[in-house]
Amino acid sequence: MKILIDTNVLIPLEPVHSADIEPQRSAALDIISLCLKNNIEIFLDPEGRKDIENDKNQVRKQIRTDAYKKYKEKY
Repeated sequence: MKILIDTNVLIPLEPVHSADIEPQRSAALDIISLCLKNNIEIFLDPEGRKDIENDKNQVRKQIRTDAYKKYKEKY
């Protein structure tokens, strides 16, 4: 089985600063944990890369670009 996530899930999973920790982070982590326990492949929507590239904060943009690389991109 496979699951496709977008930046709305990626961003809570990969906060840049403690101030960026969102209320949805716990739920997003639960989803990822369930996927890993059940051998469900996690893919990112390629459109999410565009969301990250549009970030005007260069430091945050670089950190999220690096975090994005941890996941497979939908093919």
